Amino acid sequence: MNILNMIREQFSPELLGQISKSIGESPQGTKSALEHSLPVLLGSAAAEASSPKGATDLFNALKRGMSQQGEVATASSLLGSPGGGGGGASFVSSLLGPKLAMIRDYIASKSGIRSGSAGSLLGVGGSLLMSALGKQVMGQGLDASALGQLLRSQIPHLKGLIPSELTNMLGIGNLFGTSEPAEAASSYASSAGASYEAAKPSVSGAKALRWALLVLALLLCGVFFYRHSRKAEVGGTREETITQTGTGYGVPQTDIASFMDQMKGAITRADGTPLDLRGMSFDSLGDLSGEAKTKLSALGKMVNNYPELKMTVLAYGKTADEAASKANSIKTVLANAGLSTERIAVQEEVGQGWPKVSFNK
Repeated sequence: MNILNMIREQFSPELLGQISKSIGESPQGTKSALEHSLPVLLGSAAAEASSPKGATDLFNALKRGMSQQGEVATASSLLGSPGGGGGGASFVSSLLGPKLAMIRDYIASKSGIRSGSAGSLLGVGGSLLMSALGKQVMGQGLDASALGQLLRSQIPHLKGLIPSELTNMLGIGNLFGTSEPAEAASSYASSAGASYEAAKPSVSGAKALRWALLVLALLLCGVFFYRHSRKAEVGGTREETITQTGTGYGVPQTDIASFMDQMKGAITRADGTPLDLRGMSFDSLGDLSGEAKTKLSALGKMVNNYPELKMTVLAYGKTADEAASKANSIKTVLANAGLSTERIAVQEEVGQGWPKVSFNK
């Protein structure tokens, strides 16, 4: 049984064209990203299942993911659901953990698509893998041990399909006999500069460098306090301007009017570009502040005027569960404003950052 081929058989050229259109990418880039994503996810699952504890954890994650997804997914059923739905995103997070952002960015750079699109396609791949495995578990009555055996049997089918950079990022090179020395495994992360060993200063040079950094830090602190005091002198109430970040456009949270203006522009574009929900704060239980709820309620009512529009909510947290709780808090406020939950996809990611929203038709 080749699970990867079972999933690949669903992707006709027409369907790939529809998926690429839904995320605003080229068919070639979409196909490349999926070809990278599916082996990575299956290989990560096989690695997880290489120990009894890992197989049990994966079995439980699979059950949780299937309960979120609610039904066996097919590639066509996931059209219009960026991120593959909540179940797929959660399953991907459980497989990749803190390496998710690094893997997503790698796939984006290799496929020539946006990081947000690569994240969505990873979620689609996660939903499809979860469904394929769930089908086997339910159809054959597999327990955790049998699921582990099934996944380990897929390793021969994956050889040569995962680049060595990715196997070493994931720490699964030993499964395929392609494990490289530690310095080779870090080549992708360090490709922008020389290695530490090559540039390591002498003992006296290191001391001089420390003193130089200390002086620089003091100068930066001085500049910061000077600018802070100058801002206080003029009232410190200047409206923030829009700033473009590495993952999307920053949305100032100064007042509801400016917030809605920026959202209206994003809705009009509907190109899937993520926008930071700067200033959205949560309490210890993951509930939103009153101001945040007011803005999100207004957003939900606005989006409801565009019936063809779908939106994705991405939230970060120290754990996948914390991130999911935050994303679902945002989704709940939007739904309470009258927006159908079927039009809202949620994604969770382990890490730090403002929540994000994006819009697609």
